[in-house]
Amino acid sequence: MKILQVLDPAHEHWVQGGTFKDLRLNSEFFETRPVYLGAPFRTQRFRTWICSFLKTTKFDYILFSSITPLENYYRFSRFFPRKQKMAVWFTHQEGEFTPLQLSALDSCAVVFVHSLREKMNLELLISSNVEVTLGAIDSSRFSSPPKPGKCVVWIGTPNIRKNPEEFLRLASENPSLSFRILGKNWLGTHMANRILQLPNIEYSEIIGPLKSSDLDGCDIYICTSMIEGGPMPLLESIAGNLKVLSRDVGFVRDVFYTFGISTKFIYSRYEEILPLIGQLRNSPVPNYSSKIHFYSFNRLSKLISESLFSTGEMRK
Repeated sequence: MKILQVLDPAHEHWVQGGTFKDLRLNSEFFETRPVYLGAPFRTQRFRTWICSFLKTTKFDYILFSSITPLENYYRFSRFFPRKQKMAVWFTHQEGEFTPLQLSALDSCAVVFVHSLREKMNLELLISSNVEVTLGAIDSSRFSSPPKPGKCVVWIGTPNIRKNPEEFLRLASENPSLSFRILGKNWLGTHMANRILQLPNIEYSEIIGPLKSSDLDGCDIYICTSMIEGGPMPLLESIAGNLKVLSRDVGFVRDVFYTFGISTKFIYSRYEEILPLIGQLRNSPVPNYSSKIHFYSFNRLSKLISESLFSTGEMRK
């Protein structure tokens, strides 16, 4: 038995695409090649979409990378029912669910979420089995600790939900502190011009999976996001033994609990950030290596496959 991965084309070269690729490379449970299923006429040529759709219908076990490709598939597959077991890696939802999205989620045997909070929210809306997983880390990328330094790092795209404006404000109001952005798709935006005007911010474009050397010179990771499924860079920063500071989003509370990090470093107001940075700088350097090894892609692939292969009857 093999599980077909069905991804949003937008995920191919970003975090979720990398996660699903690592799952394929670290497990015999997945088909070696995924299918990319976008919205017909908008993100894919219709002939390409039809080929992807028809290929997906032939598999008994399917894992969708998010609600978007699940919805794209379910929108048409519900009119041609066949027995399949489907699962979706659900990260987050901006706004209310549509009736179609809820029906699509209910068609899944398993919905994987990052946090207990998301599990509780979904269980009020759907009848599918909802399971929590924090995700996985390739700890070999962090086998050596980053070089020490005093730099606050922010990781991600300039998406409004990630609240990059708060990070830029922090840098502009604290010229004596050093900051770094590990980003993607910032270049050419109006925010890139603002970075150039701030001598205490260093920008690095992320090329490939994040690794220990990308965090050289950094001691604190900050997440300013207002909406997140993860954020996965939080786990990666912990793998690099960085101290962490975050807003209360996604799986942050679950991760802090798992790694024994005080919830006082989960902030709700901008004014809290600078004092918390001072407290982190005066705290011991953490050592999370013994725990981070547990969250391997091999473990995650077994969790997904066991859940999907064993959960109930195939659905039509």
